[in-house]
Amino acid sequence: FARELLARAAALPGAQAVALGRNLPISGSNMTSPLMVEGATMPTDAVQVAMVTEAYFEVLGIPFLEGEGFQGADRTEGPSVLVVDPGVRTGQGSALSIGDRAHSFFGPTEMREVVGVVSPVRHGGLRSRPAPVAYEPFFQKGGAPGFTLLVRSDAPAGVVSAEARGLIRTLDPELAVDQVTTMRSRIRRSLAEPRFYTVVLSVFGGLATLLALAGCQAGLAHRVAARRREIGIRVALGAARGSVRRMVLTRGLFLTGAGMALGLVAALPGGRLLESQLYGVTPGDPLTYGVLLLLLLVAGVLASDLPARRAAAVDPAETVSYTHLTLPTT
Repeated sequence: FARELLARAAALPGAQAVALGRNLPISGSNMTSPLMVEGATMPTDAVQVAMVTEAYFEVLGIPFLEGEGFQGADRTEGPSVLVVDPGVRTGQGSALSIGDRAHSFFGPTEMREVVGVVSPVRHGGLRSRPAPVAYEPFFQKGGAPGFTLLVRSDAPAGVVSAEARGLIRTLDPELAVDQVTTMRSRIRRSLAEPRFYTVVLSVFGGLATLLALAGCQAGLAHRVAARRREIGIRVALGAARGSVRRMVLTRGLFLTGAGMALGLVAALPGGRLLESQLYGVTPGDPLTYGVLLLLLLVAGVLASDLPARRAAAVDPAETVSYTHLTLPTT
């Protein structure tokens, strides 16, 4: 059945490569086994073991670092072969390379020669580190009671999905198809939880920033109102309105700078708590901190500008009152 499905799936709309596999990346599947390496006294640490057909690496775009894969060996009478990634290491810590011989403890345990080394994949999702994976030939291992049909196609996903379901019904009308999806959708679902946390934290962070800037603006406005008479006297005595505006802006920027410094001190160690939620960026990424500090500085200037304008517009005639005193003569 699996051979017939693989052969006929090559005719699906836009199919560029088709493969079968079990224990795929970001699928929730978890098949682990240590490898027994020829000449070693102890097995390796447990690795993910995937049973795949020859075109699997082409379908998922996993490049070869060494070797060329199964090369037609995925058949019962073919030579016993194995493909690994650089994370598969012996008990002494050295990586398996082409020509080494090893076997997992799934099914027959004859020694298999390593014929290829591929780039590591994030088997558990983008949030996890790449897990060491050993790839065994699907048909050579006797197939599997449950597996996935993988199709790389340039046709619309809905068209390929409908045609694939029809093909399986043709081969076996009673066979249940658990799920038809794209790899992009599978990755998106694996990121749903961290994306939710990111959105929530971003919203609350944005609100906290707005509240802080509103507080800065309100505090400066209150300070300007309390010093309105003083400012009026300064202007009456010849102070330039530009210097009055700069005075208020300097005060606002001082408050903003102090808040940025305190926030930076707290953010650097606090960012370590979010390290598990990050992908493609480190908790201490200098570009991220630089951009955020620049945005906060611009926001602080905007929040301070309105009180500064009001201070510069103070009319000394309205704020300074004069009282004529008649002193007694002696």
